[in-house]
Amino acid sequence: MIFELVNDFAAALEAMPPEHPRRRILALLDEAIRRDVHFIDRHPTTLFQCLWNSCWWYDCPEAAGYYAPPEKGLSPPGWERPPPWEQPGLKLCELLKVWHEVATADRPSFPWLRSVRAPATPLGTTVRAVLRGHNDWIYGLTYSPDGRRIASGSKDKTVRIWDAEAGKELFCLRGHDEDARSVAYSPDGRWIASGSKDKSVRIWDAETGQERLCLRGHQGEVKAVAFSPDGRSVASDSSDKTVRLWDADIGQLKHVLQSHRGIYCVAFSPDGRRLVSGSAGPPIQVWDAVSGKELQSLYEKITEEMLLAHGSNVLCVAYSPDCKRIISGGQNGDIRLWNAETGDEELVRNSYSGAVRSVAIAPDGQRIAFGTEHLWGSNEKGSLCICDAEGAQPVFRLGRYEGILAVAWSPDGRRLVVGGRALDFAATVVNSESPSEPPPRLHGHASRINSIACSPDGRWIATASDESMVRIWDTETGQERSCLRGHQCGVSSVMFSPDSRRIASTGRWDERVRIWDAETGQELLNLFDYYRLVKVAFSPDGARLAVAGPDRISVYVWDAKTGYRVDESYYQNQDVPEIAAWFGNPTPATTRTARNWVWETSRQTQEAAVRSASTGQVVAWFPVAFTDAGHITSDSLRHAWAGSLRNDLYVVKLECDSEAGNT
Repeated sequence: MIFELVNDFAAALEAMPPEHPRRRILALLDEAIRRDVHFIDRHPTTLFQCLWNSCWWYDCPEAAGYYAPPEKGLSPPGWERPPPWEQPGLKLCELLKVWHEVATADRPSFPWLRSVRAPATPLGTTVRAVLRGHNDWIYGLTYSPDGRRIASGSKDKTVRIWDAEAGKELFCLRGHDEDARSVAYSPDGRWIASGSKDKSVRIWDAETGQERLCLRGHQGEVKAVAFSPDGRSVASDSSDKTVRLWDADIGQLKHVLQSHRGIYCVAFSPDGRRLVSGSAGPPIQVWDAVSGKELQSLYEKITEEMLLAHGSNVLCVAYSPDCKRIISGGQNGDIRLWNAETGDEELVRNSYSGAVRSVAIAPDGQRIAFGTEHLWGSNEKGSLCICDAEGAQPVFRLGRYEGILAVAWSPDGRRLVVGGRALDFAATVVNSESPSEPPPRLHGHASRINSIACSPDGRWIATASDESMVRIWDTETGQERSCLRGHQCGVSSVMFSPDSRRIASTGRWDERVRIWDAETGQELLNLFDYYRLVKVAFSPDGARLAVAGPDRISVYVWDAKTGYRVDESYYQNQDVPEIAAWFGNPTPATTRTARNWVWETSRQTQEAAVRSASTGQVVAWFPVAFTDAGHITSDSLRHAWAGSLRNDLYVVKLECDSEAGNT
């Protein structure tokens, strides 16, 4: 039913004049539903909850305390126009208040999970829909020629077909024994080709989802597939250093094109006459798509230039619609435009945050979309960027992602679908026609949260991250209260003392244990150890402090008040049950209890549930499984849970009468 509602919203927006005073509100509600449509489909009673947790934070006055002005590249952060909570007119939060009054009047004790913190990505951005269903990273994406469907290939070994408008999963194609690394639609939309780590290429019926052909011959994983413009041939490239051309109708091998190293990408020219591939060296090769012969003139022209230009590897290639240019993306973060006839470099754009893993040219040839991968060793995530194809100047940058491995334009050029290394394994559909200003930034950590702890008195939450600081948050509001600076590297662990008055933290590499005053943020002790520190814990009486190393077995114990080592030897954790108990369960946790409620998470569905401890009945669900290596803690006083997912902190409160919910 929820997908029918999505279609109704789309029809209403299509019919409503752009100047209609209510159109903006309707568009925001449409965006909010699309973000969680798969979750709502599984749990229809969560519709109000999902709308509240997205829509309330769009323009409520409290949002001002959570968001910072958006970043603007090299320019200082700032608002191009007043943020939604400062703009006049009808407020979305006021509408949610009315709906909440109606809901509580009908069911005074109905349970739902309220997000205490604002979402990392607010409404009103370019996000159109979120496609959730895969159980692992997405490697390949493509639109059908008519734009009505999207195909995706994933590390979970499946190819999935989606309704591009409603976001509903239509088919799940199973057959590959390893990762589905790439997907492509035939020009007439009848077939879908997929390439896999299992060394095969499979051709599927796009209407029924049935496998039609399985093409074998590669000796390494198949990294990319492409149909020729006439639909009669399929090209596949592999780590076995070959590009293979197959007859798309009968699966017969037509040509084997030999390279010197493993090939990462392949693309036909729009006229079907040529084929371009990218690899580690020669970085770019151009072939005659009919005869299979390498075009030596272009090859010799660009080899040396490309070796220097892209560093080591060319990871993605594409032709312009007019066949005059080749665009390539490299391991070093460059995108480069080349004259397809002469091999001369025409444009270059560089200095992005990581390797360019995917590139696509808009159907009109005027814009280039490319996705970058997370740059290891930095706080930068991958990004989806759109540039002007003529001057390679940035048009806009669609926020930050974990790492973009696939980008595809819709046939009309109005939308893009992107996917990659996302923690929720989702693909995202974004509008590309009228980009808004960059979204506001949620106050918080800029890098991964490694540890999270709630104070025993339920007032504070402490988080430690790779950005070498500890942040303290108010449990009731989810707002940052203070930031503890002192560590010289990433902080691996944080813990409150039993009386909630002190905080202990360990540096991952600076070999320091620091103890802070939880109220003032003042550093009380700075303990040095010749040891890489991973975990810290107070004794139940708060008098001693135990610190574990990377093996989580060798443990040193300190006096928590004086900072003196209890003795100069170390304990074996498994031999001293008392000390082992201080650390609790060292394995990742998927279950946490807050008084008479149990929080459970599921990696399979990427969601969480709250279950009554007395009856075992599930009373509420949440669309984010924020376990993140077990970093979930519970506030035993307020039926609330706090957890992290990469660098985002979540604080969720169960809104219902505790006695009524357990009857």
